Amino acid sequence: MEIRFAVVGSEPVEGRTHYWIEVVSAPPEIGENVIVQMLVPYYPFEHQDLKGYIVKMPGAPARQVPQDLLDQIGAQAETGGSWQKQCASAEELGLEQVTVPAGTFSARHYRAGGGKTDEVWIADVPFGLVKLLQADGKMELIEHGADAESSITEKPVDLESQPRR
Repeated sequence: MEIRFAVVGSEPVEGRTHYWIEVVSAPPEIGENVIVQMLVPYYPFEHQDLKGYIVKMPGAPARQVPQDLLDQIGAQAETGGSWQKQCASAEELGLEQVTVPAGTFSARHYRAGGGKTDEVWIADVPFGLVKLLQADGKMELIEHGADAESSITEKPVDLESQPRR
């Protein structure tokens, strides 16, 4: 499955710049593009750092999740694992040249800690990720650039204002 990650905007939140990160994918069970936008201070982010969340499902309007619900999700996520913990336990394997469809990059190679076999290559590209190998699949950078635009062209409606079915 191809996934598009892009920074499509920014805005200040409590005196700090946050970025709208857009993820577009067509999950096989849906078959069409699903668009998710998250307002976060950095990437990778922790769930408690979400300051905005918009989702657009095929054939439906874009919907914005209310902040109180995001805060609840963040509070629940604090008890689980975090990116910081995962990164801290990773083993650095050194600087390597890695070739992916987007080109050849000088990248730091890491292996997950805790007995996992996951491996990742990080380079100086947006989001850092050039290649990821996991037991159930892989991700590779196929292209990168600047000045991405939002795939959502309408004003999102509040999730709460939608009629219940």
